[in-house]
Amino acid sequence: MNRILAGTPERSNGALTVIALVIEVGVPRNALTRCHTDLKDEFYQRIRDRGADNGDEAREAQRSQAGLGGLRRDRPDVVVFRDELLALAELVAPAPRRVRRDPYRPRGRPAPGRPATNPPPGAR
Repeated sequence: MNRILAGTPERSNGALTVIALVIEVGVPRNALTRCHTDLKDEFYQRIRDRGADNGDEAREAQRSQAGLGGLRRDRPDVVVFRDELLALAELVAPAPRRVRRDPYRPRGRPAPGRPATNPPPGAR
């Protein structure tokens, strides 16, 4: 951490980011972001104390502003995609059709060769 903050990194590119910090230290990223969050917070605090800006806050603000516009459902590309997806789903699995009942077969009896699904009581 001290080498990155001093501007003399040995393994990383020297950017003031967690990625550069984990490369410099030689540990997996989740070690800093999940296990040692105190060190990550200290790293960011020391960056703020020095008055340096790593650009994370600006990138995050820009990403969230862009994301708000991207979530609208009435965007033309989303509407076209939704219509195409519904048409494709109709081709793959067409809507179920109503099965016509054989008018010559009584309603209470199964078709020949098929067992009754609900046998009358006492038939077992």
